[in-house]
Amino acid sequence: MSYAIFRCQSINTLNDLSHIGSHNKREKESYKSNPDIRKENSKNNIELVKCDNRKKFYEITKEYRKEHEEKMKTIRQDRYKDFDQMVNDSKSCVADEMIFTSGPEFFKDMSKEEILRWANGCMDFVYKDLGYTKEQVIHSVLHLNERTPHIHCVVVPLVKKFDKRVNKERYSISKRDYIKDQNYLSILQDKYCFRLNNLGFKLERGEKGTKIKNLSLGELKGITRQYERLANKNKKNIESEHLKIINMLKFSKKKAFSDS
Repeated sequence: MSYAIFRCQSINTLNDLSHIGSHNKREKESYKSNPDIRKENSKNNIELVKCDNRKKFYEITKEYRKEHEEKMKTIRQDRYKDFDQMVNDSKSCVADEMIFTSGPEFFKDMSKEEILRWANGCMDFVYKDLGYTKEQVIHSVLHLNERTPHIHCVVVPLVKKFDKRVNKERYSISKRDYIKDQNYLSILQDKYCFRLNNLGFKLERGEKGTKIKNLSLGELKGITRQYERLANKNKKNIESEHLKIINMLKFSKKKAFSDS
């Protein structure tokens, strides 16, 4: 049985957002840091939500920007910050990147149409369980140019809520309004697994309450490659020993015949 894997990681600056967008759209010539990427197969990737990361961010936050610029009209010059500075310097994240995948055995022999059905189920989770609107999604892509299919989905957790300090509603970017804490993240993991199983995919929910730190996607891939290298090395050793045994048996047969 395969696990339903859902991870999220905060993006803290607009510059990071641009780099992630370029990486997810596979715009580089090569990826030495990730040898799993087969650049020649990037044409098979499917953009579930197409866009330019930085441009879409400004579209999503245009009212937030207007609000900030209005506020800056009455601010002292030495405290002035343009919108980009304010967003980058804030304690909140700029955007959130979610990753959806499972083990290689889950996708084994699965058609492209069935993988896409799984991907659409993941996006339904983003909209219906996490509570993001389609307008808040900067970019979502299904990568089929690596060993294991997976989705990168980047969202802006933009909210408008009442601020007691100024006695009116104000915009902010707040991931906590969508994923409150670790306990709520655990509930979301339940919902994600339930939604996919409801679609007919046989997946298991990871063990709860282990307090084990989740690995980043890069760390996970690095460990996976390490185990694959070890497995290949062991396989070669077994094949070598097997060949020695066959040769010994052949020699024994020849010797038995020559002695008779």
